Amino acid sequence: MLFSTVGKIKKIILFPLIVILTGCSLFNWGLKLDIKPLNIPPHVGYILSKSSGYITVIDTKGDSVIGKEEVARRDNTKFEDAYDFLEYKGLLYITIYDKEMSKQGSDVLRIVDPAAGKVEESRVGWAPENIFFIGNNLALITSALIYSSNDSCYNYIYNLDTKKVVDTAAFKDAVIDFAVANGDTVIMDVKSFFSNGITESFALYSKRRKKVFAEGIPTYSIYAYRSHCALIYKDKLYVGGSSRIAVFSLSGLSEIKNIYLPVIGQHGAIISNLTLAHDKLYVSYLMDFSINGKSRIDIIDVNTDKLIKSIDILTDGAECIGYSASVDRLFAPSYRKGNVYVINPSFDSIVDTIKTNDTTTTFGAIQTP
Repeated sequence: MLFSTVGKIKKIILFPLIVILTGCSLFNWGLKLDIKPLNIPPHVGYILSKSSGYITVIDTKGDSVIGKEEVARRDNTKFEDAYDFLEYKGLLYITIYDKEMSKQGSDVLRIVDPAAGKVEESRVGWAPENIFFIGNNLALITSALIYSSNDSCYNYIYNLDTKKVVDTAAFKDAVIDFAVANGDTVIMDVKSFFSNGITESFALYSKRRKKVFAEGIPTYSIYAYRSHCALIYKDKLYVGGSSRIAVFSLSGLSEIKNIYLPVIGQHGAIISNLTLAHDKLYVSYLMDFSINGKSRIDIIDVNTDKLIKSIDILTDGAECIGYSASVDRLFAPSYRKGNVYVINPSFDSIVDTIKTNDTTTTFGAIQTP
């Protein structure tokens, strides 16, 4: 994705291998979604509400709502799970994790054109979760579905231009929590499940060679640390997890240092998103209901790797942040109440609040091209 997304709790699901579909045909079997043509402004942002199934389109220059597009169907308490999304060339690619509404699993990547008011679907593998932009018109779509026939979890390399799956990356008893591109190489965080717990390591995928060429690269010196998101800045890889950010050298993926952060609430500070602006790293956290939604955005100077300031979010949390370079503003959707906090990175303060009139759950849910 344009901005690193938060990792999700993975579920081990058993399913016969024969149902893997990596087909690429586009289809639209009479989808009835509330989608209409919108006047997309030059400076635009998109926010996914998992609870309502809508993506809100905002004008990032005017700090206003342009409209909404329904991307996941609702039927009373039954609903499709729009898990994550990616904006690419004006199109929105939404992973549909399951179709509880129709009591079946999903292998669908839903593609919405908000300017034209059109929707189509593309088949990928079953139970698609996170979608990461990995450069060269490619995305990596992850899954948490571990197949009983060979104990493997399949992840899909997807060409955003041709709208086709072009390769798979499979790991035995393991799932991917994040992926970032460094030239031809995609760095993936791989969590392996064992009877006595979970281990974590890096794996490397070559886009040119279409293969995983390295696995089992150690990630941390302390096992208790678990990763959720990452980004690259110059020659360093920043990995966010529980109560700290681990900093790795890109040249050998060796751990250089740790940036420790203050604990939040009863469950520690579980980092959900990292965003870069003005040579500063903006850190957001998973919602902690034990402290009634009180949260903060921490700011780290990447030249010194030191915590320099915190922005308090007092009532409804902010689990992710997107940066729009065109308007030089950060946008942090709230976990609930539908607020989007606008932050000026020159002063690191909230300068406006956009009211979306939606309940916004934000697992990597903002894109600001």
